[in-house]
Amino acid sequence: MDKNEFSARLLQLRREKGFSQKELGELLGVSNKAISKWENGEALPKTETMLRLADLLGIDGNALLGIELPAQDEDRQTDERLDRLEAENLALKNRIDLHENKKRKTAATVSLALLALAVVCILGALLFSHPDAVNNGRIEDAGLTGTKIEFSGETFYPCTQLQNGLLSFNQSSLAESFEQKSAKFYAADGSEQTVTVNAAAPWRLLLLRTRDGSYYYANDVSLLEMKPENLYGVFLTDKSISDLPYAQDPYYDPYLYQSFPTDEFCELYASANAPTDKKITELYLGTRGKTVSVCLQSIYLPDLKAGEFFMDNDGNLYFYRYADGKSYPVKKELQSYVCQ
Repeated sequence: MDKNEFSARLLQLRREKGFSQKELGELLGVSNKAISKWENGEALPKTETMLRLADLLGIDGNALLGIELPAQDEDRQTDERLDRLEAENLALKNRIDLHENKKRKTAATVSLALLALAVVCILGALLFSHPDAVNNGRIEDAGLTGTKIEFSGETFYPCTQLQNGLLSFNQSSLAESFEQKSAKFYAADGSEQTVTVNAAAPWRLLLLRTRDGSYYYANDVSLLEMKPENLYGVFLTDKSISDLPYAQDPYYDPYLYQSFPTDEFCELYASANAPTDKKITELYLGTRGKTVSVCLQSIYLPDLKAGEFFMDNDGNLYFYRYADGKSYPVKKELQSYVCQ
């Protein structure tokens, strides 16, 4: 078998399935460097690995190797097509699992992230934790309407559930500018206590960590609402969030990417429609996907990754909202903006 022919075929199939080298390596139990060597024609996978690779890519092992077989009868071809579809669905499900796991990791170094995850698993601590997190103990009213935090002569109010989810998803991008500071927390009944917060002064944003959860407070929460007057722009980038090379880097030029109408996006983001069946997300998230980033106009924050579009096999378009981890159907008239 010619290594160059195999490498070209593998590269094409991996891209068609939307896998990154790292993601495909994790599913196979090999390093992304091994995938790179295969695609560069420097090496070939072992036979056992080759068979698993063919299953993940949804093709017959002989087809992956470039071996042409005699024509088969129609029934056998139908069975093979069904087997390939089943393999594709399994690969997509595995990808969803990887995607959800990545959302629970921080942008800190690998060793610190693993340490934080171990603490979460052993002690049942917070998701999206950070190595320098401060445990303020249990604060019953944390994050609830009616509470507030006094810090540096200003008042900060709790973000909504969706705002908190969006900021939590982008926490790795925000964490670089956070510093631990002392502040006054006021409960809904007016009682107060001294707490330690992670403060990002330029962004007028605070992060309050407690035993029961992490909550964002803003000087003006209305500036974080997904409204046309609050957005400088909405931008799309090909592929799923797990495939993007800048997934942990907020500092990229939005003008290099495709724009999306802010009015239509804000209406979609705030949609009160019921989310679609979870099975749709499990099967198709990442299929012909495009990641959505928003640039807020009136508050200085990095561009926030808000969600991603994806399609099912029937051409129906969906929006997966990172703030709540749910997918919502998209109107047909918006499909042209996504599928450019």
